[in-house]
Amino acid sequence: MRILWLVTICTLLSFASCKIICNNSKESKCKCFGRRIQCRTKIQDDIIIDVDNFVIDIECPTELKNFHINKFPNVTLDRNITVLNMRYCPLPLNDFKEIFDWFSIQNMDTFRFYHSNLNGTVLRKEYFQSFDTLRHLILTYNGIKNLDKNFFANMTQLRLLELQNNNINLTKNIFKNLQYLKYLDLSYNNLQYVPYGVFQAVRTLTNLHLRGNQLTKIDDFIFAGLLNLRLLELGFNKIETITENAFATLKDLTQINLSSNSLTTLPRRLFQRNKNLTKVYLKKCNLSEIPENLFENTTTLQDLMLGKNNLEQISETLFKGLVSLETIFLYDNKIKSISHLFKGLEQITLLYLQDNLIEELSSETFADLINLKEINLKGNRIKQIHSLVFSKNHKLKSVILSHNEIEDNFETVITSTQTNSLINWNLNHNRIQQIKLENLQNVSIRLDYNNITVVDLKDIKVNTTLKISFNENPIICNCRNYNLLNHLKNQSKSNLTITAKNVTCFGSQEVKKTFENLELSSLVCSLEEISKNFTECPKNCSCIWRPFDNSVVINCSNKSLAEYPQIDLTQFKNFNYSEIELHLENNELETGPMNHFSYVNITKLFLSNNKIKTINWVPPRLKSLHLDQNHISKIPPKVIEILNRTDLVNLTLNNNPWLCDCNAEILAQFLRTVPALSTNIYCANTTLRFIDMKREDFCKSQTFLYLTTVIISLLLISALFAIFYYRYKQMIKIWLLSHNLSWLSEENLDKDKIYDVFISYSHKDEVFVRDLISFLENDPDSFKVCVQYRDWILGEDITTQITNSVLKSRRTLMVLSKNFLESKWGKMAFRTAHTQALSDGINRVVILWYEDVEVEKLDDEELKVYLKTRTYVKWEDKHSRKNLRNALRRTRNWRQKTEVLEDEDMLIQPL
Repeated sequence: MRILWLVTICTLLSFASCKIICNNSKESKCKCFGRRIQCRTKIQDDIIIDVDNFVIDIECPTELKNFHINKFPNVTLDRNITVLNMRYCPLPLNDFKEIFDWFSIQNMDTFRFYHSNLNGTVLRKEYFQSFDTLRHLILTYNGIKNLDKNFFANMTQLRLLELQNNNINLTKNIFKNLQYLKYLDLSYNNLQYVPYGVFQAVRTLTNLHLRGNQLTKIDDFIFAGLLNLRLLELGFNKIETITENAFATLKDLTQINLSSNSLTTLPRRLFQRNKNLTKVYLKKCNLSEIPENLFENTTTLQDLMLGKNNLEQISETLFKGLVSLETIFLYDNKIKSISHLFKGLEQITLLYLQDNLIEELSSETFADLINLKEINLKGNRIKQIHSLVFSKNHKLKSVILSHNEIEDNFETVITSTQTNSLINWNLNHNRIQQIKLENLQNVSIRLDYNNITVVDLKDIKVNTTLKISFNENPIICNCRNYNLLNHLKNQSKSNLTITAKNVTCFGSQEVKKTFENLELSSLVCSLEEISKNFTECPKNCSCIWRPFDNSVVINCSNKSLAEYPQIDLTQFKNFNYSEIELHLENNELETGPMNHFSYVNITKLFLSNNKIKTINWVPPRLKSLHLDQNHISKIPPKVIEILNRTDLVNLTLNNNPWLCDCNAEILAQFLRTVPALSTNIYCANTTLRFIDMKREDFCKSQTFLYLTTVIISLLLISALFAIFYYRYKQMIKIWLLSHNLSWLSEENLDKDKIYDVFISYSHKDEVFVRDLISFLENDPDSFKVCVQYRDWILGEDITTQITNSVLKSRRTLMVLSKNFLESKWGKMAFRTAHTQALSDGINRVVILWYEDVEVEKLDDEELKVYLKTRTYVKWEDKHSRKNLRNALRRTRNWRQKTEVLEDEDMLIQPL
């Protein structure tokens, strides 16, 4: 069957295509290419002849001056040509008959000669010989000025004549031979008037086009005789006046176009006798009013164009009786009210009212338009729309309300207009602020360039088909639009299609961030915004609601808080929350949270960057805990035990001075069991991570810490002792010497000494001293004594003599008396001996109390201190000689005794 069809189609195509045979001479400048002939000319471009089916197309170069048909090749065609088209060609030298004969054209049906440069040419009838079979003549865009008086004498069979875009001047009998003409186009010929009776001979005419001329008046006689005229085109003239009976004879007229003229009003009965009118076009006619009975008898009228005029008011009876009216164009006028304008117009399907001054739409405005499919109300001043305005328009498919002043109530208008088919609503460029879509279905709504801040998708029907566009709106980026953003990110799974391009966050500092690129978790609201029952957030804090995870978020960060805020959980009972998130980072807190009721239900706790040192409790329902950048060194086992019982998924402990002792192993084990928790926790001042350390590593560190602590403590004590010794070294040394606690061995120090004792005394006590020397030198121990009157060198400096005597003697014996205390040399001898004793660490000064003195009155502090801290020998005592002997000969250091001392208790104790 398919093969049979292919054979049939190929056969038909073979008949349809015209074959030509080119009989070129050698001198010819033409070439044949299939069905095309191309002939060279003296100018750059060629003449091209295309033959296709029953049509010959000749296209000449625009600069061609002369058309010589005899220079074309002889061609043989296998069928009769009925259509000849010539474009950009000059007139032939004689007539068009020679062209017809060259191509053997006998029964010409259509001849088109257009876009030829014939400016100012008068066409003679001789050019059109043998046109007696011609039915269609097109002579457009040629610049023809006039036609011969009997130009159409040989074209009596013409049905269509197109003469537009010339400069033809009409004469009364120009069309007298065209008794069968039906279509005449005289558009754009600069006609300033139409002679009376010019159309009398063409009574068969059905279409007359006079568009784009210079006509200023249409009177009663111009169209006399056109009894069969159905279409009259008079648009784009300069018509100012039309007489009342101008179209009275055109009883078959169905379509008239008077658009773009200079009319300001129309005769009341202009269309009184045109009972067959179906289309009337009066666009852009500068009309300020329309007679109320203008269309009184045009009951067949279907399309009425009254757009782009100056109409302010339209009579309520203007459309009365127009039961066939389907389309009304009233756009771009100044109409304010249309409340009762469309009564009884049940056949209206298209209504165009855009760019007027309409402010209100009542419930009855379009009630009778039961077949209305499309209405355009763009660019009005509509503020109030009755909710039932379209409730009876059940076939409505498109409503355009863009560029108005609508603020609210549009949802109820849409819901009352529900139909079985999808309705397209255009509400762009209004003042709408909020959308509730819960009751909407089977609609497409455009809400671009409004003031929409909130789109409520709550309780929207699951199977609803909705298409919504709200590009370029100032959406508020908070929890109230959470469902919207959630849908934008997942709308492929829904029948609800939302378009939101270039929607930025209203009032946001991040103006470049579009709404659809936000994270769902970023959409929050203050609790005060969404609940009247919420009265107070903790002081210095903010309380917000985050629908992303159904959380109440309390933000007290960056408030320099030193104490934890009190939280009243009863304030949140109306929010049906599943999480409570508390932010306390960047404050001055020094301890962890306390165990009390208000913190028990907290699930996310942020305590980063505080001064927390200890933490003894955490909320038992925690899922997230942030303790990084604090001063925490350890977490007690009881806290880790609580954490083990929680559903913790996030824990940050980094940047704390963690103490890595044996107890820290418990925390390390906890962190290892939950891999998702914080792992970048290091021991203080090391690069050791908790989770990488073993138990022995923790305890080794503790031992090292203990040793470090001991060493540091000893060093500290030594430093304190050194400071104390340096401050009180004189009293210390005196005390040590007085208690025989010297570190040095006396024998080693005194092996080079010349004398056993140097006696320091006042020369007033010399008699006593001489007896004393005799006692010492004659003693069984035989002390070798140094004394000034016999052992000093005469003439030498006394200070030097005292110093040398002290340094050369094992002991310095001071004979303490009132005379001694008055002698500066005696005191000097004491200081020298005392200094030597301190330097050697040996008690070298022996006090012999010769007579009573008042120690407290001494002006020498060093001697006063010494007398108060040292034992001495009382001379008048019964054991004084024995005690003196023992004091001069005893030796002891702090480690051992070199000799056992006898009767040591007989020495007098310090004062």
